[in-house]
Amino acid sequence: MNRKPVRTWVAGLGALVLVLCASPARAGHYTWTTSGPEPGRIFQILVYAQDASRLYVRAGILGSTMYRSTDGGSTWEFGGTWPAAILVADPTNPDVLYTISYTASGPSIVKTADGGVSWQPANSGLPGNIANPFALAPSSPSTLYALSGSPPSVYRSDDGAATWSLVGPAPGSGYFLVVDAFDSETLYLANGSTLWVSHDGGVQWNPSGAGLPADSSRYAPDPRTPGTVWAFGGGGGVYKSVDSGATFSPANVGIETQGVLDVAFDGSNALRLYAAGGGSQSPIGPGGLFLSENGGASWAPVDLGISSDTVLSVAVDPSNASRVLAGATQLSRGRLMITETAGASWQRSDHGLSGYYDYVVAPHPSDPETAFGFSSARFFSTGDGGEEWSQVGETQFVVDQIVFDPTDPMVLYGEYTGYSDPSYYGGVYKSVDGGATWNDSSSGLTNGNGRGLAIGASDSNVLLASNTDGIFLSTNGAGSWDPVLTGFGRAVAVDPADAQILYAAVEPDGGAPTLQRSPDGGATWDPPSGAPAAIIPDMALRPDDPSTVYAVAGADVYKSIDRGLTFVPASTGLPPFDSGFFIYRIALDPSAAGTLYVGGIAAPIYRSTDAAGHWQPLPGRLPFSFGFTDLSVAADGRRIYASGDNGVAVFERSFLDVPDGDPFWSAVDAAAMNGITAGCGQDNFCPEAINSRAQVSVFLLRAKNGAAFLPPPATGSVFGDVPASAFAASWIEELAAEGISAGCGGGNFCPNAALSRAEGAVMVLKALHGSDFNPPPATGTVFADVPADAFAASWIEELAAEGISAGCGGGNFCPDASLTRAQAAALLAHAFQLS
Repeated sequence: MNRKPVRTWVAGLGALVLVLCASPARAGHYTWTTSGPEPGRIFQILVYAQDASRLYVRAGILGSTMYRSTDGGSTWEFGGTWPAAILVADPTNPDVLYTISYTASGPSIVKTADGGVSWQPANSGLPGNIANPFALAPSSPSTLYALSGSPPSVYRSDDGAATWSLVGPAPGSGYFLVVDAFDSETLYLANGSTLWVSHDGGVQWNPSGAGLPADSSRYAPDPRTPGTVWAFGGGGGVYKSVDSGATFSPANVGIETQGVLDVAFDGSNALRLYAAGGGSQSPIGPGGLFLSENGGASWAPVDLGISSDTVLSVAVDPSNASRVLAGATQLSRGRLMITETAGASWQRSDHGLSGYYDYVVAPHPSDPETAFGFSSARFFSTGDGGEEWSQVGETQFVVDQIVFDPTDPMVLYGEYTGYSDPSYYGGVYKSVDGGATWNDSSSGLTNGNGRGLAIGASDSNVLLASNTDGIFLSTNGAGSWDPVLTGFGRAVAVDPADAQILYAAVEPDGGAPTLQRSPDGGATWDPPSGAPAAIIPDMALRPDDPSTVYAVAGADVYKSIDRGLTFVPASTGLPPFDSGFFIYRIALDPSAAGTLYVGGIAAPIYRSTDAAGHWQPLPGRLPFSFGFTDLSVAADGRRIYASGDNGVAVFERSFLDVPDGDPFWSAVDAAAMNGITAGCGQDNFCPEAINSRAQVSVFLLRAKNGAAFLPPPATGSVFGDVPASAFAASWIEELAAEGISAGCGGGNFCPNAALSRAEGAVMVLKALHGSDFNPPPATGTVFADVPADAFAASWIEELAAEGISAGCGGGNFCPDASLTRAQAAALLAHAFQLS
């Protein structure tokens, strides 16, 4: 009989997760959470009469990220990201939202019924890609309209987007659609400079909007007064209609030249409304928040308490008109301002609203709580793992690479890019005071766009930089630079033990991309054997092992174990390039010799714990819409940082109720990192909670087959007490199909019953070795409370023989005790050698 190698294990260890679809963690506990350093612009705000504590905003550089708050705006959490233009909300149910998701197959409507935790397609009946205009009827929230097809036609749903049916052709393509606040059959469609109105649900359309300027593009039916419609979106303030859009007249005294971007209504006063001003074009001037208290006859600016370039969005609490929210901007950074006093005083409420583009994130080399990042050209630091960020310094141009002097962390170098008409511009900054001030250190560099920066660990005076003109070397701490290779530079690296050994990826003029190695400080260069002839955007070397070198190209990782002389592919488990996967960054875990991460565009982060022997995806996807720029790991390995178009994202390896000192930490961490569990909610694991048989069926199959495994749909015909609609039904039936469990007897599975430790022993070993596995006969001498004739005695003793379990302590196994979540995690982590 073949046995697994014996693995040591502390007695009584174990723990597994309970909840399959836990609510998103706020602090990045085994999921990616946006962190900072600065809020992005706030394009849309949703407030609910039913729950004043529930808020949503659509924010970011392009407004493609949703954030939610459950405490009235004091804190925010990431709620999903799409290249989407709008959130369509059910005003009666804060959990129901719609948006357009852009995928490789085109844009389509998706719906959430749980506040953004999960999203489902909502396209049944639509002929193809959905055009951007779609809208919900406020007076009948299950009714929605959409434009779809080419040429576009109007489609309608009366069941909350479960199904759609054709209404008729649309008058042109349209780019803004809204439904009347009182009548679900009245629709307003903006098409170029023409407003079209339908009073029969989109069957017939009539050109309307007499009196409107040509640049009006957005419309807001007044929810307080039937027939009143407000038009805006151009550069001439606001226009008002009192005849359902047939005619409009100016309502813009005080905002005649403002480009109004949003309006909001005081539900307690039919004459009071707000306008979000995006600025004026003639004459050029700033925007702001404006208030009318006479039904739009005149407007006055509102003092938000901050200097503001524009206000992009505004909302009034429908249950409390004194509470107003405004999405302002300062130097392109978002500021969510809230007043509880009808404007008498305002406070910022954007903690956690990340979203401004961050190009680089660099953990402190020795302090695991400290990290740094550049938000455009502003340098920020955090001392608490990304919970709070503060600005340290500022540069002239955008910095997208940071390296620390290994002998003095107060010395930093940053490679920058900028734009100096008429050509791109790049160089290197140096700081000797921890980033408070930065001095240009580019003497000898050409002004090509920067592409890579590296420093010597054994000699911190040696730096290697690449730009679009080639590879450059400094041997005096960036005092001066000399060219060492020509072409289009990419990744660079310096041997950590010998600063004479250099690596550089370059694309020679007119030649194929190549990796070059220099053994003599850049005097001569040669291509290593087996190196990819492809663009190499990043490389990594372990400071404690100069013989091992990693390079990434396309969808592959390449590894050298002879100090860069030869390379071989090391990509087992990574998706193929033709799936859209592209690796952009590689990062080493400073605390674990064989652990490294790679990240790319439109994919999860992948992790290897065996020095690139094989790869597995981390749970969750990066919360970036368009751009992923950097990846790094904290000094203790407990946090992974990524940066991109939604700022910095943090993945924290911990649950609040399983601290590092807990004996179950490693098992729980292994289960979570391998996607077997997401915790029990609120950033907790609930290690002492009991597992049901249904829950364990999911965990077992995920441990055996991988986190991405999904069983076939359930039939409901396998067990008498497991209908097809039951929780984990498909997993339970798969457990039977694989011969891992035949149920609890009498044709039943007993899905809600607790699983005993003895039953767990049988299921784990069958999952590990196959349904035909039979352990040797029991001796009755391994555990004091497991005699040879006890139920599952041979399975329990085999569990000990394989080093999977040492019992519950005191020489016992506690076979009849219920298996806790902690114990289940340990069983699976050790049985399947998860790390």
